[in-house]
Amino acid sequence: MSAKVVAGEVFGVKGPVTARTPAYFIDFTINKGTNYEHVIPKEWNSMIICHAGSLTIQDSEKVTKGGCCVFEINKNSDEILKLNILEDNTKFVMLAGKPINEPIAAQGPFVLNEKNELYKAFDDYQCGKNGFEGALEWQSDIQNLRHKSRTT
Repeated sequence: MSAKVVAGEVFGVKGPVTARTPAYFIDFTINKGTNYEHVIPKEWNSMIICHAGSLTIQDSEKVTKGGCCVFEINKNSDEILKLNILEDNTKFVMLAGKPINEPIAAQGPFVLNEKNELYKAFDDYQCGKNGFEGALEWQSDIQNLRHKSRTT
């Protein structure tokens, strides 16, 4: 069992990112037959995204590669997530955090708090200012690469 900790702490290892509010961003790799329990503090949002293999959660919900499970917030007590790994080399990301309860305004690639902030971001982008200098002329070096299928 191993984990790459981006934010939060697991197995005595703290991630390099300190969020404004408490959060977990942990990428686990666990083998078949392992049962793992992880505590999610009360009042936190949480989800698991599987990117290889498969697992069951709370002895019922099966999650396979490409799938995810979003958990309801438990307002009364910590939640213990019970995970049973079904395949060797199962990999999943656990994301969790205390909600910040701020308004959300989103359009295209921009996510801010208010609509007027979105309009300002669009204007900045179109005018090439406030961090968008050169954005209109920028070209990706990999935009024309094609996906190559692997056969085993």
